[in-house]
This record gives sequence, C-alpha cells and structure tokens, in this order.
Amino acid sequence: MQTRDFKNDIKRRRQRRFLIFVLGCLAVLSLLFLRIWMLSDAVKTAYEINELDVKKRVLQKDNDKILVEIDQLKSLGRINEIATKKLNMVRSSDTKVIIIER
Repeated sequence: MQTRDFKNDIKRRRQRRFLIFVLGCLAVLSLLFLRIWMLSDAVKTAYEINELDVKKRVLQKDNDKILVEIDQLKSLGRINEIATKKLNMVRSSDTKVIIIER
C-alpha cells in the first residue's frame, strides 16, 4: 500500500511539474507575443506620423504660396493698374478737402 501511495505521489509531482512547465511556457509565449504586438504597433504609429509630417509640409508649402498670392493681389500697384486700365478710372491731380460744419 505504501508503494502505491509513493508511486501516486511521484506521479502527482510529475504532473504538477509538467503543468508548471506548460504554464511557464505559456506565460513566456504570451509575453513574447505582447512584445511583438507592441513593437509592430509602434512601427505602425511611426509610419503614420511620417505620413502626417509629409502632408503637413505639403500643406505648409501650399499655404505659403497662397499667402504670397494674397500679397500680390493686395499690392497697391496692381490695384492702381486695374483701376486705371480696366475700370477707366482717373487719378485726381488736385486734392480737395471740403469741410462741412454742422
């Protein structure tokens, strides 16, 4: 009877060791998969940031071009040219000031 209990004890210890080994392997594999997932997510985020930086630079260049165009359209020389040539306006030679009293 003692030999049977002894054999069962040995069998249970081996099963526990095997179970601990399997659980340890699963824990290690889980940590490895978590690490790989985190790294791949970081790489994906880095690519997205790079793409957004490229888009930002393109939009900044477009914005700079638009600001230059606005300055050109607002220039007094251009406004004067349109007024005289296209609208047939004439620049006044005299400056007249009229003061109206109440």
